[in-house]
Amino acid sequence: MSGVIGVFQSPNGDDELNDLAASLKYRGEKITKRKGKGYSLGTMSTEELDGYPGIPIVLEGYCRAKETGELLEKKELEKMYLETGPEMLHDIEGEFILAIWNGIDDYILARDRMGVKSLYYSRKGEAFFFAPEFKALLDVGGEIDEFPPGHYYHPARGFTRYFKWPDQHKGPKIGSLEQEKKKLRDILKEEVGKMTQTDKRWGLYLSGGLDSSVVACIAAEIYNKPVDVFTVGIKGSEDIQFAKEVAQRIGARHHVYTYDLEEMLEVVPWVIYHLESFDSAFVRSSIPNYLAARLAREHGMEIMLTGEGSDEIFAGYDYLKDIESSKKINNELHKLVKKMHGTGLERVNRMNAAFGMECRLPFLAQHLVERVMNYPLEWKLKGDEEGVDKWILRECYTDELSDVAWREKQQFDQGSGSSGLLENYADKRISDADYHREKEQVEVAIRSKEELMYYGFFREKFPEKVASLVGRWVSTG
Repeated sequence: MSGVIGVFQSPNGDDELNDLAASLKYRGEKITKRKGKGYSLGTMSTEELDGYPGIPIVLEGYCRAKETGELLEKKELEKMYLETGPEMLHDIEGEFILAIWNGIDDYILARDRMGVKSLYYSRKGEAFFFAPEFKALLDVGGEIDEFPPGHYYHPARGFTRYFKWPDQHKGPKIGSLEQEKKKLRDILKEEVGKMTQTDKRWGLYLSGGLDSSVVACIAAEIYNKPVDVFTVGIKGSEDIQFAKEVAQRIGARHHVYTYDLEEMLEVVPWVIYHLESFDSAFVRSSIPNYLAARLAREHGMEIMLTGEGSDEIFAGYDYLKDIESSKKINNELHKLVKKMHGTGLERVNRMNAAFGMECRLPFLAQHLVERVMNYPLEWKLKGDEEGVDKWILRECYTDELSDVAWREKQQFDQGSGSSGLLENYADKRISDADYHREKEQVEVAIRSKEELMYYGFFREKFPEKVASLVGRWVSTG
């Protein structure tokens, strides 16, 4: 399932639901829906929503019982809803958008705690509209806002927070270094195992960096047979070289696609359309994501796993090494995690949704995030001023990954070899005079010629009023 949409409290709900779905056809082959007087709930999917005989429930992603970790089916979600209403969300974890409607006049709409799945909403009078991308809501006419992570909406209660991040050092109790190395390996193996327990075809993105290589080697160990891994990059790029080494080491079926500047220029308008962003860092890094998702879909994949989220919890960004105190670094890490829903998670979610796929993130399992956030900083950043980032994770998988475990962190666009190509293209295409004139004519901050070029593509598809919904990549401190 690749997107939940709905219109509540509107006399034209059915027609309006069709309008929402019209701009999201790439998320699923058709719309399946349940409707009643003034209410219409649906999803972009091949799944038959009406096949479930109980109350209308639609779920993008998956829900698990917080205590046991077991996947929750619709009948179990219905039982929890009928017994406790919105309070059920305190007992649920996962990556999801969940909508439950009693079929008459009551409903809840909830977004997962991390904000892995995207969701927006708008109002028109008493009517409430929601969709996974803001493009679907442009014709509603009302203001569009992001649905906040860790919240639910109920017609009587409005927006209510059901999850709050624990204060630093108030999470799970941390053991010794050796105990935690074993615990970390156990949790990651458990999460990869759970996320691949599906009757749908699944694969893994493999950049050849630490994070995706860890996920791939765990999957290969669990199933003890070749798994499908996907790599993209400029011919001769570091990602392809390191990914080939990892794929050979774990015995994977390795699918590789190479591209050039010309193809990047061809796809960048589509990347911006699906990403709903003009931020230069996001667009640039989303291009290899988009091409990798296209490659995976061409090979029949429906669910993909990635190493996204590791940098935020294990201190994988270079700029963190320049922050002067441990306390400030830890504060920055907490801010990064809390803001991921508007940055890296949008990129991962949107590029896979563009091809009707779901992407799952083992590093962002709730109990793993809370545990790692309580690790001593020296387990993450180790050494002198240069420092070794993600040290404990590297230590855990040195035997399996050898030199790849100690590969220096690179952004996806850097490792894939595409970093700088579009920047240079824009610098040559846009004169200094045009850049300074045009950046002053828009209401958003434009920080480079490359970003101005992206903003031009963005404005061809979207009105300026939604530019404020675009996440921007800046350090949060």
